Amino acid sequence: MIFLFLGALIKRKGVIDLLKAVNKMKVDGINDFKLLLAGSGDEETALKKYIYDNSLTECTEFLGWIDNNRKSQILSECEVLVLPSYNEGLPIAILEAMSYGLPIISTNVGSISEAVISGVNGYLFAPGDVEALAREMKQMIMDRIYWKKCSMNARNICESKFSEYVFFEKMTKIYLDLK
Repeated sequence: MIFLFLGALIKRKGVIDLLKAVNKMKVDGINDFKLLLAGSGDEETALKKYIYDNSLTECTEFLGWIDNNRKSQILSECEVLVLPSYNEGLPIAILEAMSYGLPIISTNVGSISEAVISGVNGYLFAPGDVEALAREMKQMIMDRIYWKKCSMNARNICESKFSEYVFFEKMTKIYLDLK
């Protein structure tokens, strides 16, 4: 299974928690996964050190900052988006990933719960809860039926709640209500 983190490599994004969850999975004998880290930022050196110090180099890969063309390619190759942030609004990365059918594993912060429903199209956990993050990543790996259900639901929710068509319908209604 290929997990993706897509965002800035800064403290509030909780990437160190993601690496701790990956480490826990490795210690527990889970080896059939890869984590791609797409982004750059102040924490990159510290994150690379953690990966090296904990022998996680075989299961993690830094992609650096990526442009939109590369992002599309990566989203089509990955299977789950993981976003362990400490604060957010509703990140575009979540909606982009859902449009590609990626289940989302994310912290329950900001407005993320408007897009992600635990057990339906992914899983929400409390910021800093490395155990819950590792547990859900393991479930995605071990239960492909659950992953497939979440994948299909992610795409359906994205299309039914966040598509351009839905946006324009809502904007038209607001405009007409003003008349």
